[in-house]
Amino acid sequence: KFINLSPTPKLLFWDGRSSDDQRLVAEIPPMESVGTATQAGQAFTLTPVYDASTALQRWTVTADEPILVFRSETEKIKDEELQHKLRLQELNLAFARDYLISTKRHWFANFPRPPPSHPFWPADYLGQTHKVDDFRLKVSSVVPRVLEIDNFLIESECQALMAAAQEKGLHPSTVVSGGNSAKNDAV
Repeated sequence: KFINLSPTPKLLFWDGRSSDDQRLVAEIPPMESVGTATQAGQAFTLTPVYDASTALQRWTVTADEPILVFRSETEKIKDEELQHKLRLQELNLAFARDYLISTKRHWFANFPRPPPSHPFWPADYLGQTHKVDDFRLKVSSVVPRVLEIDNFLIESECQALMAAAQEKGLHPSTVVSGGNSAKNDAV
């Protein structure tokens, strides 16, 4: 993952196997990031958009440092929106550091994540219902949010779905209650 913490867009090049094998990976907008499939030992160069022959920074990817950040020492960030995006990227980097410490894995997503773009019906209380076209959704759990749809599939469709799952190696899960585990095929 490559992060551009400067107020202007930059070009990211993969340096290839030789000095004349440089290839454009992406244009990284200000305060944004891009990801690319790579491995340790691969080299990349960041340049200004207006002059691809001037290297602003060169990196060689390592397993220990797969997230690479460019910070401009000369470009000042005056735009309020870009200052806000910079604060979000710095928050993301702090979260990535804490995530690495606690999980021993690198964080490649962005934090905080944007809210979901798809609507989800509220589940304020058990038994709450919502009407959607010809279906009625009923809240059977508030946390985690679970909505039931009665008669969504007919019996033969349920059997076909379970048979297809079993062909793929899926099996009924074990339900744990009070320290005792048991299979419940009715669930």
